[in-house]
Amino acid sequence: MIRVVLSLVATLLSYDALAITTYKLVEAVAAPSGYGFQPPCGVGTCTNYGGDAKVRGSFVTSERLRPNLVGAEIYPNLLGYTFTDGVNTYSSSNTNGRVHSFVVW
Repeated sequence: MIRVVLSLVATLLSYDALAITTYKLVEAVAAPSGYGFQPPCGVGTCTNYGGDAKVRGSFVTSERLRPNLVGAEIYPNLLGYTFTDGVNTYSSSNTNGRVHSFVVW
């Protein structure tokens, strides 16, 4: 029995199980502008973006990404994500969130 377990562990370790990789948005990009909040607000976050608002966040993939990707759809490998623009947070843990595509450069 111990041989079977050790064989199974060796087989699992032979795969690149550590390929799960987190990518962080290092250079934050400018958040949306021109969204002037006008009261009253019925739903959502009701505030204006600051002039220096930046989008920050990270995402996790099941495989390492190839270098120098240009417009690559990675949704099938996406395990999770979280981004914030200073007003809203977008996260895979939000049950109301939907991803139609996840393209990286």
